[in-house]
Amino acid sequence: SVVYVRIPRPKRRASLRTRLGRLLFKTRYLVQHVLERDKVVVNMIQFRLLGFLPGAVTLRGRLRPEPGAARRTISVNFEAPRFTIGRGLNVVVGAPSWVTLSTTYSGAAARIGRGKGGSVFVFRRGVAPEATPAEANAWRVHLAQKPLSRGMAAGAVTLVAVSLWVVKYFVGRPVAATACVLGLAVYLTVRNGG
Repeated sequence: SVVYVRIPRPKRRASLRTRLGRLLFKTRYLVQHVLERDKVVVNMIQFRLLGFLPGAVTLRGRLRPEPGAARRTISVNFEAPRFTIGRGLNVVVGAPSWVTLSTTYSGAAARIGRGKGGSVFVFRRGVAPEATPAEANAWRVHLAQKPLSRGMAAGAVTLVAVSLWVVKYFVGRPVAATACVLGLAVYLTVRNGG
């Protein structure tokens, strides 16, 4: 499990960790799996959207030793992140990315890594105490699910827009306006790197 993350201000992109992101997405835990045999790294943030809807952002990447670098330095080429809400909504967000990481300490209980741009990560070995083993391995289910196509995602957005119009018509403008603002905040948070 991920115990500590520090990312220098100019490099910050993970909007789930911004003030707005933390308000909308209550983080339950962060885990990283390094599957050395398959040369795969999986990062997963489990959260509750608005405090009650379960979701996750999952990144899978291929790792390889960094040529010409220290023995404990690797590059990871990540696929585009998967954003999952509940068991039905699974969307590819963002673009593929890559990072270079150096392990500065590796012991039986923990590992400390440093990113090329100065970020620092502290990992505790084993399952996060706040997560069951099934939850910590939920990334397998998330990545096995077929993500929505752009057309389906557009259809979902249209359905939400129509639903908000119905709420406005039958319940009132304040409720619809609040739902619109929350929906826009979630969309912007996810779009900007969530």
